[in-house]
Amino acid sequence: MSLINQYPRFINSKFSQIVTVKHLQGEHSSDGFGASYTDESVTAIVMPTSPNDVLLLPEGERFIPSIKIYTIKPLKIGDLVIYEGETYKIKTVANWGKYGYHNNIGVRHSQTAKVDSTGFTVT
Repeated sequence: MSLINQYPRFINSKFSQIVTVKHLQGEHSSDGFGASYTDESVTAIVMPTSPNDVLLLPEGERFIPSIKIYTIKPLKIGDLVIYEGETYKIKTVANWGKYGYHNNIGVRHSQTAKVDSTGFTVT
């Protein structure tokens, strides 16, 4: 069975919308992890996750609020998506480019979460 190319839905404003994606950039060094985010506006179709979608997430993240994000441009695990005032971190990515889109799942991301922490001081 062949799937239908979904690219035309991204052109239709009834389905798609513009979301802000923050791409993580940085490198590891002896001083730690210097990370920064670059913002980009991306056309996306955003939907709630289904119970089957949530099974693709790691076990400890299945009860965190999540959304399914369809994009034309591929996203990477760790990218942040701003949707309706909330921040979601991309946890799974699937390349369905042959059918005109990329399927991503993001979970709600706490604003206090950091890219890298120094951990605890052992005394």
